[in-house]
Amino acid sequence: MAGRERGALSGGALHEASDSRRAMLLLAGITAAAFVLRVWAFRDGLLGDEWFTYEDVHDRSLAGTIDAVQAVENSPPLNFVLAWLSAKIGDPKIWIRLPSLLAGTATVPLVYALGVRTLDRPAALIGAAFVGLSPFATFYSQEARPYALLMFLVVLSILALLHALTVNRPARWATYGATVLAVLLTHYTGVFVIAAQALWALWVHRDRWRSLALTYVLSAAAYCVWLPSVSGQTALGVVPKIAALLGLTRTDAILTWIAGIGFVSYDDVPGVPALVLLGLGLAVGIVGACVKLLRGNRLLEQHSQRSHVVLIVLLACVTPVALLAYAWTGSDLFVFPRNLSASFPFAALTIGWVLTRPTRPIGIVAVLLVGLGLGIATAKTFERKYRRTDFTPTARFIDNTASRNDVVIYYGTGPLTTYTGTALSRYYERQHATRTVLVNNDWQAVARRALQRGNRVLVVTLQHPPFFQPLPTSPTLRPQRQREFEGVEGLTVGIYEPRSGARSP
Repeated sequence: MAGRERGALSGGALHEASDSRRAMLLLAGITAAAFVLRVWAFRDGLLGDEWFTYEDVHDRSLAGTIDAVQAVENSPPLNFVLAWLSAKIGDPKIWIRLPSLLAGTATVPLVYALGVRTLDRPAALIGAAFVGLSPFATFYSQEARPYALLMFLVVLSILALLHALTVNRPARWATYGATVLAVLLTHYTGVFVIAAQALWALWVHRDRWRSLALTYVLSAAAYCVWLPSVSGQTALGVVPKIAALLGLTRTDAILTWIAGIGFVSYDDVPGVPALVLLGLGLAVGIVGACVKLLRGNRLLEQHSQRSHVVLIVLLACVTPVALLAYAWTGSDLFVFPRNLSASFPFAALTIGWVLTRPTRPIGIVAVLLVGLGLGIATAKTFERKYRRTDFTPTARFIDNTASRNDVVIYYGTGPLTTYTGTALSRYYERQHATRTVLVNNDWQAVARRALQRGNRVLVVTLQHPPFFQPLPTSPTLRPQRQREFEGVEGLTVGIYEPRSGARSP
């Protein structure tokens, strides 16, 4: 009898070890795929707020970078310090993205580790795969801003908390305190996740309240070194104005957060078919779980997992709910999907848990539907029009087309026209005579003067709404040829030639 029991235990241990090895192989494949997705666009041109990061770190000392962050940024300094360090490797227009690339890739196995610790292995694998393949997580892992680092650190912080609660040693609490401080020094929205962790821990582990309180007090005390700099941040009042200009809504924010990318409407990425598949898969998972529960089957194998499920769902919801509440009293940060980053890894684990609750046949259908929807969304991110504008070929084309005396005009509406010109100029290898001309100015006068001198005129415009501007024409001024460069901020370069024989050297 004892021999049979030992044999059963041994067989169960072998089966568990086999499952663990298969899971680790799958995780390695998922992580490798995530890295490939993230490194794919690593060299694309900088976009939007990435230029602030570039200006913060380029040709500055470490102290100068921190001063710049204090003056112009709406984020704390940790990511910018890391970007300053990585910029020393090579071209800062490329290498300032390294912290996001590494953190975004490392988040995948970290999510798996958290899922195994709090849920179970199948939910952990699906959660890790969702993070690894998600266009949202991929996009911000390619961006020189704090969001990928924030996702990595919030997962690390909850793992550190769970370990400290279990081991209850000063070194473990110090580690957790360090991760809390790192989250707070990465992005201000991280405070919502930290607050949710604290509430959960104080409720479920009341016997650890002294260690928890001391950890949070010490972390807050250390953070106070940065607090005097917060008041100097750029006013958030501009946020709703930018959102209105871009046409962003709360629906855009949620759907983009689940499977979209920044700067692109959810109608395009993930697209309606992908959203329908994702919705159907989640619906099948939820219905299948309810049917299983009604039949008297447990959704959790262990009673102790209940508090962990509550924790993961709480962390998944806390940032959207907090920002929505904030939107009622202040700037509507909720409409920017990137500001929901802190809760994204936990949303992915929640999805993994939902999809693995039904019985096996129903669960397989749910996973396949979600996987297909996510695959469609991910495939779209390889299309050039959904990637960041690669300024390098645009600049090379202008370098090869325009001679020293030719004029380059940036033509469009509002400050984005000036921004485009400034951004593109960073990629030139030759110096050009440039001019920013808004649509309400007399671009014709600028162009005619250049053409009369025998110089060629190159006009650069934006391709996509809401900033789309066609190449300007008049009865006497029309482009002889043009070239388009795709991207989420695509550019068109039109070439206006002087009369034959009037060409200057």
